[in-house]
Amino acid sequence: MESNEGERRSAALREVTSLMNYLATVLLMVAAVSAQSPSSTNKRRHLDIPAISREANASIVSIVMSDKGGHPIAQGSGFLISKDGQVVTNYHVIRHGSSAVVKFPDGTFFAVDGVLVTHEDRDVTILKVHGTGFKALTLGDSDRLRVGEEVVAIGNPLSLESTVSNGIVSAFRTDENEGGKFVQITAPISPGSSGGPLFNMAGEVVGITTSHIKGGENLNFAIPINDMKPMIEVCLSAVAVPLPDEPEPVSPSAPAQANTACEAAPASRPLSCYATPEHLLHVASYKYVDLREVPTTSDCKNTPCILGIYTVEGRMGTSHFVLQCKSWFLIGKTIDVRNKCWPLAPGKDYAAVRDGGDLLLIDGPSDPSQRFWSYSVLQETE
Repeated sequence: MESNEGERRSAALREVTSLMNYLATVLLMVAAVSAQSPSSTNKRRHLDIPAISREANASIVSIVMSDKGGHPIAQGSGFLISKDGQVVTNYHVIRHGSSAVVKFPDGTFFAVDGVLVTHEDRDVTILKVHGTGFKALTLGDSDRLRVGEEVVAIGNPLSLESTVSNGIVSAFRTDENEGGKFVQITAPISPGSSGGPLFNMAGEVVGITTSHIKGGENLNFAIPINDMKPMIEVCLSAVAVPLPDEPEPVSPSAPAQANTACEAAPASRPLSCYATPEHLLHVASYKYVDLREVPTTSDCKNTPCILGIYTVEGRMGTSHFVLQCKSWFLIGKTIDVRNKCWPLAPGKDYAAVRDGGDLLLIDGPSDPSQRFWSYSVLQETE
């Protein structure tokens, strides 16, 4: 009996030992596989384009530049990199302005307090927007970009806000005359997109969209985000200074200037460029709604106060238009910004030109300090 009992105990002990050896072997195999495979937590996330657009929506702005009289003269894109209102854009977007406001996709406006830091050679500047509590974008590592990698650009081309386009990194270029390295991309870039963010598929900003080559299909460029990062440290101790307000360049040759006058920006062209029927807006009706009693002065510090709404019906060429202009006022930290509208007379013709989603009226405004008057196109029919 004792012998049988001992044999049973020995057999049981051998089974336990065998099981333990098996478990130890499995654990060693798992450890070996884990050591050879990268941890899933170290992998960069991969978002689809709608997800990137949703996450970035509240952090990308349209920048509207104004002259000393508070009249809009230029528009570009920018994006927030801090909660306290640091906005990155191209320097050429702000070069000729004396004041600016930023507009968010939800329609809110904030005044620009000034410039924190600028790198002219790289065509990059960081602005300070009045306010706090903003949503900042995450900056990526542009050195990790590879040719063929998918990218997404978001901006405001021709004032078409929050336009999303995608493409790939097609090459890396270096132009010392333009400040250094550029990322060549196939994502479309148009006027008004300058200063917008370029994202990788992890939703990180890896570039600043800056230019495209006229006549070159899908030849577009961005400044690597790593070139901007040293400027962020300067912002920690920087004080906002006024916008540059540089004068517009003047051509030294009068004949050359005359030859290219009609190729300039619409608001800068002489009236002789529009002496054709397709540039004449015939006003059929005009309506004005006065809202001056609605806002108070305190309401105008962060959001423009709408003073009046002008609605016009008319015809230009073969198209019938319904146009609208909102007169507004915004109190800034150093300068007030306003947008004025020019009342139109029914039955009269006015020289006009398309500019994105607007019509610019350019003949004979009563205020000599304002070169053009912009009416938004609400409806266009043949």
